[in-house]
Amino acid sequence: MTLALEHGLIFPAPVKTENVEAEARVMLSWLKEGRYWVHLSGKDETSTRGRLLLLLPNTKDVTLRVDIEETLKRNLRTKYTATNQISNILLVDLIIHR
Repeated sequence: MTLALEHGLIFPAPVKTENVEAEARVMLSWLKEGRYWVHLSGKDETSTRGRLLLLLPNTKDVTLRVDIEETLKRNLRTKYTATNQISNILLVDLIIHR
């Protein structure tokens, strides 16, 4: 470890499931309220849908995972079926805000 520090190598801390799931619950709540974009830590706007997609692989709570997946699918279906638009808004959100 000392050798790695001397050469400027940084190892990220492992992701804590509790933190991921807490953030996922907050993002999910905001999405259900119709908030599609949020400011995190004073940074640029972040897509709640894109962020949930990034958090999903590290979400271990099965009930929460299913709720996130169903909400994302329902959200997209509702938003784009009404206007007959075919779009992959999640991919666009991720590309724009990387």
